[in-house]
Amino acid sequence: MGFYFEKGRLFCDGVKVEEIVAKTGTPIFLYSFDELKARVNDLKQYIDPTILAYAVKSNGTLAILNYIKELGSTFDVGSLGEFKLLQRIGADPMRSVFSGLGKTPECLDAIISNNIGFISIDDPGELRKIDQVASKLSKKIKVLFRINPDIDAKTHKYITTGLYQTKFGMDETGFSRSLQMVKESSCLQFSGIHIHIGSQVGGIEPFSKVVDYVLKLSREVKFEYVDLGGGFPIPYDSKPLGVDIKSIGEEYRKLKNSGMKIIIEPGRYIVGNAGILITSVILNKKIGKKNFLVCNTGMNSLIRPPLYDAKHTVLKLNLSSAIDQIPWNVDNIGNIKYDVVGPICENTDFFARDINLDEVKEGEPLAIFSAGGYGCVLSSNYNGYPKLAQYGVMNSRLIQLTKAEDCNEIVRNDLLI
Repeated sequence: MGFYFEKGRLFCDGVKVEEIVAKTGTPIFLYSFDELKARVNDLKQYIDPTILAYAVKSNGTLAILNYIKELGSTFDVGSLGEFKLLQRIGADPMRSVFSGLGKTPECLDAIISNNIGFISIDDPGELRKIDQVASKLSKKIKVLFRINPDIDAKTHKYITTGLYQTKFGMDETGFSRSLQMVKESSCLQFSGIHIHIGSQVGGIEPFSKVVDYVLKLSREVKFEYVDLGGGFPIPYDSKPLGVDIKSIGEEYRKLKNSGMKIIIEPGRYIVGNAGILITSVILNKKIGKKNFLVCNTGMNSLIRPPLYDAKHTVLKLNLSSAIDQIPWNVDNIGNIKYDVVGPICENTDFFARDINLDEVKEGEPLAIFSAGGYGCVLSSNYNGYPKLAQYGVMNSRLIQLTKAEDCNEIVRNDLLI
């Protein structure tokens, strides 16, 4: 079911969100477990990968990771800390991928000794380090070579990863060097390539170019696996995406038909629309002709708007119009133009600018949608604000996923001198 409006009232998996807020207060993150399941099922139906590895960086809340594991997913991790989350939930490391860019000796020792399934190699310089650790531990390691194909993902420049001016992957010269180095090692097994060109990929064309690139490369070098990363876009507002998961799956089928085993690493696609941030208005103020709704949390909890100029749908929990609609298709409900901002001492502290809403009173809650991915996981204690509690609805029942911090916990690791 996910999040939806029924007769103008916001629901999460069949439960009225206003009833949830009456129990929990605000600010909180709230998740729909039905939405998580639906998106995983979409990926299984339309792409049917050999390995579906959820990207932990998008949301590493343990309860969410454990649920996604129960749905049959493995994981893509990029740090030792993320790998330890997998150990906490008992995930199988042998079907998971480590794709972090900066691999420290401590990290390599931990993931190799605990039988990580694949390590994505970002540069030939990493191979010697991995070979040394694998040799010390008497392990045979499957490696994927991350290639930068210089393909434009047609997305925001900060989430583009497949162009030569980005820090990710190796060019064809690096790929050739890496192949030669693996031939000289008894501990490294070349298992395939890894190509991830960015997040929120704009349209089908970039996916098609990646497929063509992989097919061309496969005629020159034989490999078993191709890790295609993620990049599957989700809606943040009513603008059309230009591509859907079914059409992406049709492109990827060309690779499967050629005999390749596909790994995908979706994160945002699974968790993005499954989470919302609920905040309350603590001050309704006006400066000149400008209306501001000052909320009880800000960029410390959701930094995407100032960081990426991201556009999130922001709505009241109860609309004046008795509509039945999914939230990100709701436009211009109301006739008052507001900036929705936080309490942080920064002019970049905003959720939305110049949006139309019905009159919003102080104390009234607002929902900020599509906050499940890169929301709480990027939150901070900036300006002395504690991190928020997280809740979810599972089988029409409200459950708490994490506790809220208090102000004392913010300084728990500080030392007085």
